[in-house]
Amino acid sequence: MFNIKNPWKLAIYLPPCIILNFLILQVFFIKRHDSLFDTFYFYYCLLLTGYFLTKGLIFIALYLNQRRTPQLATIPEADWPGLTVIAPAYNEQEVIGATLSSLLAVDYPDLRIIVVDDGSSDRTGEVVTALADPRITYVRQENRGKAQALTQGIALVKTEYTLMVDADCLFPPDSFKLAIRYLIGQGDDAVGGALTVANRRSPLAHLQLIEYGEDTLLFRRFLSQFRWRRADRTQDVIPGALGLFRTAALRSVGPLCGEVLAEDVELTARLVEHHYRLSFCPYLVGATIVPETLAALNKQRKRWVQGYLQVVIRQLGRWRQLPLRSRYHLFFLLYKVLYWPLTFVLSWIYVGRALLLQDWYLLGLVLLAQGFPFTLQGLLRFCNYDLKTHLLYGFAYGYFLLTNRTYYQIHLFFRPQPRWESYNRFALPSTPSPRRG
Repeated sequence: MFNIKNPWKLAIYLPPCIILNFLILQVFFIKRHDSLFDTFYFYYCLLLTGYFLTKGLIFIALYLNQRRTPQLATIPEADWPGLTVIAPAYNEQEVIGATLSSLLAVDYPDLRIIVVDDGSSDRTGEVVTALADPRITYVRQENRGKAQALTQGIALVKTEYTLMVDADCLFPPDSFKLAIRYLIGQGDDAVGGALTVANRRSPLAHLQLIEYGEDTLLFRRFLSQFRWRRADRTQDVIPGALGLFRTAALRSVGPLCGEVLAEDVELTARLVEHHYRLSFCPYLVGATIVPETLAALNKQRKRWVQGYLQVVIRQLGRWRQLPLRSRYHLFFLLYKVLYWPLTFVLSWIYVGRALLLQDWYLLGLVLLAQGFPFTLQGLLRFCNYDLKTHLLYGFAYGYFLLTNRTYYQIHLFFRPQPRWESYNRFALPSTPSPRRG
């Protein structure tokens, strides 16, 4: 669930954003030249304005809709289905202990945990075995990657439901029961959870906290409420860091693919292709470790960006074999892969053109439009954070992500076989588990 801390800011923020967008369109219409580029960019901005307004309406609809309690199954205390948590680990000695302690503290009667050590060279195995809890199964394999570790873990599952998590997460005690009740009550085969940030010790981590919330609140909540027949109950991804599955559905689509960097996106695409029902569960909550330096963040996002694009390329190559449901899912992936980089490149081409023509009025409008878009993200930031944080996110962190996404998507075509790159982890802070909210 999400809240608006300062609803009165909406009255201040919305009118200027609407006026600014239409003012930019008017200036483009008056000042544009009769060139193909100007004509294209004008109609692109027109489409963009309509898109921004639509996102604003979606935000209002989601905000009002969350007041309705979703249907949750009623499960007698003696009839809870078995749940197995799979946690792949590679050199996670700093965080795996806190993660397992958090899992063992979760209130769930039939909970089992499988830790698959992917050939760690540190003390990960010692930390796991030192806990000596019968609910934990420790498995070690040679270093073959996360996808193979998850596949080996799935083969050992003997319960009806499987939860995939990363080895650096904390969980609230009531999250799993609510998630199981939600999945059964909604009739879904898999649900993705809401990740938040555990290590909120630096400004960069705080900015990622905002980003995680916006991504979840906007796109995945929208897809979970989307009720068009051909694309009902789909998600762009059931995240490997926090994804709950019916074990039968998980096994029916085969082993996870180790040929792409985003094995969870590729797994989701196969679940969609087999017509399984996917959704976003607001009750499945976890707090994860995020990078605390720009270098580490850059490596992480490079993997995400190129992993998404690898799956898109694979799906496009199979276009003729895909059912209609998978084609609409591919459209959602294309939106995430192409929309913002395209906007970023076109906008800065126009900024450069305005500088060459020394059209400072138009240049100022374009920069304002990029810094204060009429989008759900902008609304949430402005209503929930101070102006300094809003500006820092919009003008600094946002442009870092856009530059990273654009550069590494282009880079993938020159290096078609990208490699996994690890980044330095930081120990989980000694804070209580995150509360649902």
